[in-house]
Amino acid sequence: MSDSTDFFNDYYAGKEHAFGKVPNQRMREFVLKENIGGNALDLGCGDGRNSLFLAELGMKVIAVDQSKEGIEQLNKNALQHGLDQNVETFVDDVRNFVVPRNFFDLISAVTIFDHFPEGYLDSFLGEIHDGLKENGILFVKVHTVDDPGYNGDSGQASELSKAIQHYFDNDELNRILKDKFDILDYEEYKTTDHTHGEPHQHAFAEAVARKK
Repeated sequence: MSDSTDFFNDYYAGKEHAFGKVPNQRMREFVLKENIGGNALDLGCGDGRNSLFLAELGMKVIAVDQSKEGIEQLNKNALQHGLDQNVETFVDDVRNFVVPRNFFDLISAVTIFDHFPEGYLDSFLGEIHDGLKENGILFVKVHTVDDPGYNGDSGQASELSKAIQHYFDNDELNRILKDKFDILDYEEYKTTDHTHGEPHQHAFAEAVARKK
């Protein structure tokens, strides 16, 4: 993982909000609608746009990312906004992080599971499942094979596409989650991303799932 760590350390260095300030829209809408509170885990948190949103709602957030630079930016922003007491950060590969059992009301995994080798997620989901409280919520976002990065289309793909290890087949995320979770919301879509680098195309799958 050292090459990937160096890549993202270089990417986050000197950027205050590498992916913008706005949290993931689907997660935001669901959390506000369902009035979710308590404990949250943000896996692959980067510089913390989702972590800070959850902390602003009063949730106690554990944020994990392998990038020291990203975590430093998150800590800086949390302190500036008076949220440092609500956010605990760890510099670690999320696969090495020991997930406390039956502890979290919400686990967020935004474009992190696609940084795992193909097939790894099946076993890791057991830890995620056990880390959630009864009826706890998992939010997931991954890149799919419809993303230009999958085919190496440099004219349309993100400058970060080389960091993705596994692009999910259509409906693959849905199938994997169904064994341990009830799917509350699922969508695959294409979009134009203006948050980082030159405008580029993406294809994502997003799921909101409740622990069975």
